[in-house]
Amino acid sequence: MGKTLWLDTLANYYDVKKKDKFNELFGNLYVGKNPTPLKNKFLVWKLDFSKIRVSSDIQVIEKSFDEYVTNSIREFQQEYRDYLLDYKINFEEQNSINRTNQFLSAVKLSGYKLYILIDEYDNFTNELIATGRSEDYSQLVTGDGLLKSFFKVLKAGTIGAIDRMFVTGVTPITLADLSSSFN
Repeated sequence: MGKTLWLDTLANYYDVKKKDKFNELFGNLYVGKNPTPLKNKFLVWKLDFSKIRVSSDIQVIEKSFDEYVTNSIREFQQEYRDYLLDYKINFEEQNSINRTNQFLSAVKLSGYKLYILIDEYDNFTNELIATGRSEDYSQLVTGDGLLKSFFKVLKAGTIGAIDRMFVTGVTPITLADLSSSFN
């Protein structure tokens, strides 16, 4: 089974919005006949970092990341509007890190927990490594780099909003460089 398909399976199993389809999706399977208490208990935020545009300009990569995360939050807010109460996320004049913080606050206030699924978390950083752009790579994953900052926000979100996270990638290089931000 492929990584992306496995993330779809996890999303269908844990997503509160899929509760009515659980028997249809899993009823004939062992997991359907022996469900865990966590089935259909989470709001599920799916991200796919292979959609981040890799460019020769680091600012274009950062902008692509910001736009992708922002659009993903907008889609999530729309999809789960009945679960997020009336909490408004400010999409004006802020970056994806600030928006993600606001997003996690909205989830925390909803009374639900978040399950985050990230596919290809290291896709765009691997492309930088493969093309010899180690300086750009370092700028994204070390210090206050964008990717490291994003995972710091997610780590902080485990207090209150995030219950689980499942991440797929190709190599452990980026994971090692993100170190404690990713733990």
